[in-house]
Amino acid sequence: ITSKIPGGLDSDQTSRAVAQSLEQLGLSSVDLMLIHFPAAWNGTGGQNRVQAWQALEKAVQDGQARAIGTSHFCPEHLKGILEVSSVPVALNQVEYHVGMWGSGSNYTDGKQFDASHSITYESFMPLCGQCDDPELITGTLTNGIGRKYNKTGAQAALRWLVQQGIPAIPRSSNVEHLQQNLDIFDFVLSPEDMDTLNRFTNSKIRGEGGDCQIQ
Repeated sequence: ITSKIPGGLDSDQTSRAVAQSLEQLGLSSVDLMLIHFPAAWNGTGGQNRVQAWQALEKAVQDGQARAIGTSHFCPEHLKGILEVSSVPVALNQVEYHVGMWGSGSNYTDGKQFDASHSITYESFMPLCGQCDDPELITGTLTNGIGRKYNKTGAQAALRWLVQQGIPAIPRSSNVEHLQQNLDIFDFVLSPEDMDTLNRFTNSKIRGEGGDCQIQ
């Protein structure tokens, strides 16, 4: 079970947000607690990141969370935390999907940096569902590859992530889609198909960027 607290909170506010989250869930602890954004949504509060992180570390010590991590954080956001952390940054949840393989760090939120610091890099929008282009769900490329394996284009796009060791959390309320999203572990994309998906570019699904501009 994963929960998130808002970004931009100071230490006391973070502790209260953790307690509120647990109360709303009706639980005494969660598996993973994340800081949702490197600042408040309006860009303020970035100076609180380190004390917010230290409050999450206390939540681990108090048994309120088994692991802690971040979301939307870029290397510059993580460096200050890594300098003082006594509990590992377990995971950084970011936008990453087919169409972003060649995107720079500003778009991927520092994929290589996370890997070099043993931070699990997780895709929260693996099918680009909020993008202006439904290419990864209905597009000819992903569906053409999916048909080779008797799978949908969305399943091929999810498998592309899994084969890179990137966990993905696609969002859906459709039972059939939920089942399809889980049914991606009985096939392996060929090196040629992986390369085709790697090289695919589309300006509408290259990633939103912007997270790394947060101070």
